[in-house]
Amino acid sequence: MKKRGSKGLLVLVLILVGVACQSSKSSEQSVGRNVTKPVSAHVDDEAFNRLNTILFEDFLNDNYGPHAIRANEGHMVLDSESYQSYLKLINIFDQSFIEAEMMRIQPCSAALDTLKFTGEIEAEWAPEVCAFDILYWIGGHEKPDGFEVKDLKIEEADAVSTMVFFDNSDNVQLPRAGSIMIEYRKQNDGWKILKLGKSR
Repeated sequence: MKKRGSKGLLVLVLILVGVACQSSKSSEQSVGRNVTKPVSAHVDDEAFNRLNTILFEDFLNDNYGPHAIRANEGHMVLDSESYQSYLKLINIFDQSFIEAEMMRIQPCSAALDTLKFTGEIEAEWAPEVCAFDILYWIGGHEKPDGFEVKDLKIEEADAVSTMVFFDNSDNVQLPRAGSIMIEYRKQNDGWKILKLGKSR
């Protein structure tokens, strides 16, 4: 009888240990499913890639800034309203950037309005504050073939990076002098460009 009782006790202990192990395993799996893992920076990479591509293709490399149009009086005026609408339409800029752009182009607007520039260069004069034939942010006449974003740093709702440009020649990428510093801010509808700055 003692042998049988001892054997039964051993079986009972093994069953209890098995149940405890299974319960512990289930508990770990349950906790594992509820653990919130830290979000790595690469989650935002696609958002920044999209933002920077639009910045390069639709703004820096395909837009000369505000365009001059001929007023009813015959002289040129700056079409700042269309420019402002365009900046809002591409939906990559913070409102503060748009306001800063309106301030940046104000001297050109005032020069055109005051000097009644007709669009023809007369008496060796042209409104120097209005560089219509230059890609303002890139600082040249020729559009680059591509860009690369370096040193992207993300800190909570703010980020900064540097955009450099290159040209293709015989399947070789030739870097251009100069770059653009980009500041971003995260908003309810995603990341927006807060500020652009030329760097040389």
